[in-house]
Amino acid sequence: PRALKPGVADSLRTMMRSVVTEGSGGALRQIPGQPGAKTGTAEFGTQTPPRTHAWFIGYREDLSFAVLLEDGGSGGADAGPVAARFLRAAGTP
Repeated sequence: PRALKPGVADSLRTMMRSVVTEGSGGALRQIPGQPGAKTGTAEFGTQTPPRTHAWFIGYREDLSFAVLLEDGGSGGADAGPVAARFLRAAGTP
């Protein structure tokens, strides 16, 4: 693996922080340490409406995490609260 260029890493951190402060990652808004996140919902199968997998990735300080809920709804609404519980259990940075 290669390290990201500093400007790219800074931009990515800014965008991921905005997901928490202004977007679908709101489950982490009250978590200390200024976490950043990205949420997603992946549709699968042939049913109508399609079934979904929910995912939520992020970081806080030097901790990275990923949550995947198979057949589990949406990233922000369903996987986000799981990520928040994980970070609360991990303690304050």
